[in-house]
Amino acid sequence: MLIITCPCALGLAIPAVQIVASGLLFKKGILLNSGDALERFAAVDTVVFDKTAR
Repeated sequence: MLIITCPCALGLAIPAVQIVASGLLFKKGILLNSGDALERFAAVDTVVFDKTAR
């Protein structure tokens, strides 16, 4: 099967997905500080929280 789409649709969809994902993470208390953070976040397999730092 070959699906041909307009590259403009992909160019519009990616920023929309990033905005939605960032909004959902923000509601859970996670603030992203860079545009490629979602891509790097996909490779994370362990998260460690340190409550002693202020």
